[in-house]
Formats: sequence, C-alpha cells, structure tokens
Amino acid sequence: MSYKQPPPFCIQIELSTGCNLHCDFCGIQGFQEGANTKYNFMTLETARLLADQIAETGWNSRIELAMHGEPTMNPQWLDIVKIFGDKLNNQILMTTNGVGLVKTPTETINKYFSAGGRILAIDAYESVNFARKIRERVETLDLICHDVYEYPTEKEGNPHRRSRTTYLSFVKDISISTKGTHANLQNHAGSAGELVTKTDNKPCVKPFREMGVNSDGSIDICCNDWLGEMQVGNIHDTTISEIWHSDEFYAMRRMLMSRDRIYRPCLGCSDVGYRVGLLPDNTGKTTLEPMDEFDKEIVEEALAKGPSRKPLGVVAKRLKDIIITVE
Repeated sequence: MSYKQPPPFCIQIELSTGCNLHCDFCGIQGFQEGANTKYNFMTLETARLLADQIAETGWNSRIELAMHGEPTMNPQWLDIVKIFGDKLNNQILMTTNGVGLVKTPTETINKYFSAGGRILAIDAYESVNFARKIRERVETLDLICHDVYEYPTEKEGNPHRRSRTTYLSFVKDISISTKGTHANLQNHAGSAGELVTKTDNKPCVKPFREMGVNSDGSIDICCNDWLGEMQVGNIHDTTISEIWHSDEFYAMRRMLMSRDRIYRPCLGCSDVGYRVGLLPDNTGKTTLEPMDEFDKEIVEEALAKGPSRKPLGVVAKRLKDIIITVE
C-alpha cells in the first residue's frame, strides 16, 4: 500500500466515561442507565503515556478533552490538563457542561488556563443551570484568558477555531439551535437516535481526520462509536501512531471511500463530517483502492470481539439485528 494517511486533525481524549447528565440527544444513553450512575476515569498514568506518544509523533493535532462523558467529573481532570499542557505544544480544547466549575468558576477556570488549556467551551444546556450560574459568579475581569464569547452570536467564539490565544466560550444549547454552532446533532451510530439509511452510500471524514482515545487508553474507529463496537487498539499495548496506521483504520477508510457502509458502526450512522469532498488527504486528489477480502476479514475479526460497552434498553433493541451483544 503506497498511500499513508496524514496525521489526524484532532485527537479526542476521554477523561471520564460517563456523565452527570443523561440527555436524550446524547449517545450516553446507549450504555449509562442514568445520570451519575457509573464512571470510569482516565488515570494520570494513562494520560502521561498518551501525552508522551503524541509528543513522539510530532503531530500538531488539536487536543479535545471530552468525548463519551463529562471531563470535569474526573477528580484529577486539572492534573491531566497540566500533563498535556506540559508535554505538548498542541492546542488544547475542553468541552464541558460546567458542573466542575460552578462552585468557584473564576478560580477553576484560571487553573485550567494556567495548566495549559487554550480554549474552554461551556455548553449552555437549557435543561440545567450550570452555565447560567457560572456567568453569574465568574469575575470576568479577573480571568487570565484573553476573551469571553457567546457562541454562535459571536463567531470568534467558535471553540474549534485554530487560535494561539486563550478564550472562554459559552456555546448555545445544540439541542435547541443546531444552525451556526460548531456541531450538529447526530444519532451517534444509533446510541442517540434511530438508525438511518440516508448515509449508506456516503463517505465520512471521521476515520480520516479524527482519532478518539477512551479513558482506559483504548481506541475505537470513531468518536461516534459510543458502544465501542469497532475496537482498534489500546495505547498500553500499541503506540497511537501504529494504531492510526493499523489495518483496521485503513480497511474502514477504504470502505467509506467506496461509499458502501457495509459494517458497523458506520452502517446506520447519520454522520458524514465536514468538507467530505477533500477526502482522503485534505486535497481530494488522492484515491484509495476499494475494500478487498483481506479488509473484510480484518474488520469482521475486530467486530467479533463485541462492543466494549454493553448496550442498554431501547438502544440494545435498536441494534439487536446488526451487532453482536456483549455476553
């Protein structure tokens, strides 16, 4: 194979598996029975190993602290931010519902930026009061970040904007207004909504431009894979660079470029990502060979492990015909 995938544009890192909320538009309902019911947290050891591996690659990927849970529920979240801040020069973004900032917002937000965080995005969910309370209690003039924005009203507050400055952004509830914000609601491969067929013949950018690391160091094919159906590797066993260039990643990339989503979690997922026309390498000029029998064997072997998180309730029923249930 002559084609080599460029580094991921962003690396999503899961400080907490689990959330203090249980929003009906979120894939958390796929494996967490209710708010605050069960957590797994990234350890300092795993964070150090991951930071070292990213530094070794030399990738300039944006570091996004979020994924399948609320990062500030991790008791050591500020220590982990500092690990990445000390070891990396990458842009660090954390997305939070604000629960860990409410009591002492000015002090805690300043600690985040002092630890190396560059952008802090607070989702202003209307169903909870965390963002409103932070606004009321924070002493804006005492914040050490450069700016404070209301997004999407103030476009400069886009949390995914590449910037060397530090800023705090209050992001409007995505479940109320999906136009103009930094993301759109998706079905999270069936964990957050009904399966769809409209994307069956469409490519997707996720395995080409993003990589997600779970709290235990494991890596699935995509951040939308909330159940961990397609497990690719673990940084405790294999380096992040080797995983990015693994047979599993290339097989799924070829599947998506062939516009035939025959395997989970892509099959039934509503997402395609942004700037799809520039696949696979941000130029749109490179082509990939179609998926072959070797690719299919690789994918089927990975899927045969079953989901790493047991699907619950309505999600389990929704997926029962297309996934192997965890025993």
